[in-house]
Amino acid sequence: MAMRISLNWLSDYISIPFTPDDLAHRLTMLGIEVEAIERPGERMKNVVVGEVLEVSPHPNADKLRLARVTIGNGEPLRIVCGAPNVRTGLKVAVATVGADLGEGFVIRKSKIRGEVSEGMLCSERELGISEHHEGIWELPGQFAIGAPLAEAMGLDDIIFEIGITPNRADCLSHIGIAREIRAISSEKLKLPTVAIEQNGGAIAKQVSIALPQPDLCPRYVAKLVRNVTVQPSPDWLKRKLEAVGLRAINNVVDVTNFVLMEYGHPLHAFDFDVVSKGQIVVRTAAGFAEEYTTLDHKSRTLPPDALLITDGVKPLGIAGIMGGENSAIRDTTKNVLIESAYFSPSSIRRTAKQLGLSTDASYRFERGTDFDIVRTAAERAARMIVELGGGEIVPGLIDEYPSEITHKRLTFRPERARALIGLDIPDERMREIFARLDLTFERESEGAWTLRAPSYRVDLEREEDAIEEIARIVGYDEIPTSTFERAPLTGLRDPLKLRDFDNLIRNTLLALGANECVSTPLVSAKDASRFHEKPVELINPLNIEKDRMRTSIALGLLDAVQHNERFGSAGQRLFEIGHVFHYSDSPEMLGHVREETEIGIAISGIQEPKSPYNAQPVKADIFLLKGLANALMERLSLAKPEYAPINRKLQRWASSDKYFDPEFSLLITISGREVGVMGRVANAIAKAYDLRSDAYLLLLDHAALFEMAHAKRLDPPKVRALPKYPSVERDIALVLKQDIIAKMVGDRIQAEMSELLQHVHIFDAFQSAEMKQSGERSLAFHLVFRSDERTLEEKEVDHIVEKIIQTLERELHARLRA
Repeated sequence: MAMRISLNWLSDYISIPFTPDDLAHRLTMLGIEVEAIERPGERMKNVVVGEVLEVSPHPNADKLRLARVTIGNGEPLRIVCGAPNVRTGLKVAVATVGADLGEGFVIRKSKIRGEVSEGMLCSERELGISEHHEGIWELPGQFAIGAPLAEAMGLDDIIFEIGITPNRADCLSHIGIAREIRAISSEKLKLPTVAIEQNGGAIAKQVSIALPQPDLCPRYVAKLVRNVTVQPSPDWLKRKLEAVGLRAINNVVDVTNFVLMEYGHPLHAFDFDVVSKGQIVVRTAAGFAEEYTTLDHKSRTLPPDALLITDGVKPLGIAGIMGGENSAIRDTTKNVLIESAYFSPSSIRRTAKQLGLSTDASYRFERGTDFDIVRTAAERAARMIVELGGGEIVPGLIDEYPSEITHKRLTFRPERARALIGLDIPDERMREIFARLDLTFERESEGAWTLRAPSYRVDLEREEDAIEEIARIVGYDEIPTSTFERAPLTGLRDPLKLRDFDNLIRNTLLALGANECVSTPLVSAKDASRFHEKPVELINPLNIEKDRMRTSIALGLLDAVQHNERFGSAGQRLFEIGHVFHYSDSPEMLGHVREETEIGIAISGIQEPKSPYNAQPVKADIFLLKGLANALMERLSLAKPEYAPINRKLQRWASSDKYFDPEFSLLITISGREVGVMGRVANAIAKAYDLRSDAYLLLLDHAALFEMAHAKRLDPPKVRALPKYPSVERDIALVLKQDIIAKMVGDRIQAEMSELLQHVHIFDAFQSAEMKQSGERSLAFHLVFRSDERTLEEKEVDHIVEKIIQTLERELHARLRA
């Protein structure tokens, strides 16, 4: 979450010994990233407070007037103005000559319809204050003439846009950031002085608190202020809230927001007169309320486990998230009940997710607030409300706290900290850092310290957290950089690590002309259902449109193909290594999710353009994909893969029949083990993704390949000498029944003459209309013969080929193609 911090406001709590830019750098190095720095007063440079002394008609324009304006020094300025509200005695914002109002609009001395104008009287919109531009800005009468407008308005400020990580909820306030500055400087905190009243008192006779579910609301504090006058807040309070992006509403609500941004603890103010019998009951909605209208005037269906603030009769608000319309502070409100509570983070987080409602309060409560600050925050708000709205505080307070929350304690070993950080930090230096961080030193035993974490640091849970605090404050820049050499892998005999295996795959595919794709494993229900009947569903998705986990790496690859085609890519060769998710089919693990790694390759469109070497562009096809698979397996030192049509339901790729064209899909095996599938994307899937070209997918089992490659690389590689004798090559074209696959023919040829036949592969498949009618097709094979002991004679090879043909004619009913 990004939060706005006002430098002027921050200075109320600590003296800042750094320049704004230096402070931004130091905070970023502490892990509190300053994403942007705004200087709202820059636009008001050379804009001052003036007073109109005289107004007269413009001699050459009916809608313009001439104004004499003093800015406190020198002669009054002559300014041409067209605003209808300009009048004598009015305090105005005067942009003097040289003022830059943005977008190249620089004020210059000029003539307007023949009359000299020495400046400009500004509206709020022209100064970027608001969208109001019906007339010039009428400034408060107490503003001093000649004062810089930014200074008079309190806009000579610097605003830091800070990115807060989820674990640092304590930094979601000005005092929280001030604590961080204290930790890296010698400055002391200047916290507001708040006198805390004792529990009970007169308020106990008017207000009662019940916490029937203390696990959801462990602590609830209430203060009561009577006879308040609800009215607009003073300018100083409005300016502070506006500086951090909050809209001023009224003095009561603005005070609760002020304390929120000051201490980081959310408060809520109820109209006490609508609280039945003055009682507050914090309970879940189950059996109590189903719908409720919140402060934003929206009716919301309440989950049964939503925690509510009620009066026992009706809801008054959704605990920790948003108040109710029925208990809101109005102009007629006289009596105000202030709520300051600590709610279970998991309860608030769950309800906020279920309602799809995130507020400044819920953001803090669901990350964990300070359970010790609740009394202070309530007292601070009550006294400010009386200061700004009159009335009187009912003596005492209600602090319902059934079971005290204990501070976290951490064991810390200085020697371990020095070893992990890599710096010889003295013990005294570490004690000093912990003191600045409010980590209390309790005892020391055998080189180990026991530290008590402050209540506002919900992120400090273990020794490593304390060590990280030392590293943060000492400064990451101070940690020395060490260089070391990693011994290279000694050939193929070393065990193959998973990271090295993945890098080998990446480098191989990159060398083969593929680009790596990295996609999110989160997909829509619609996309997931295309590939699997029951994809893994997320209970609390971050995005309701991405509420399923992918069951195939194909989803991300097809998304990338679709995206690239839309932006004009004529051809693509992509790969991805990523996780896929399935529900376990094991009886003892039913309902559990199984995570696996998959390798995917997608090709489509033109792979090589038309050139002097290619009469036509080379397009993606199943043979190119097979070549990529073969090259990858060879680089992994695996046995040659075998390909066969998919003629049964597969376990690893159970949904392959959905995304592959059955006529162009193959099962890949190595040494009899299934390692992948490949094929042309089915027409239905291609249509769903609006693909313009035929796309082909290869999906590989990462675990299976890693296991085989790892085992293979434990053995020394076998080196084969270069052949001494030449080879003899032959081509044969055969006509066979179309249900006879090429692999069956190749295996039969290899078996017939395994000693001299070194290589056989198919290089052509053909089917004429006549063949198709008779259920036949032609397959052409290239045969390579060689002997390691002698040179083969042509007649000898011819005899072998004749014998092969005879065997194929006899066993497969093949015939030579004429």
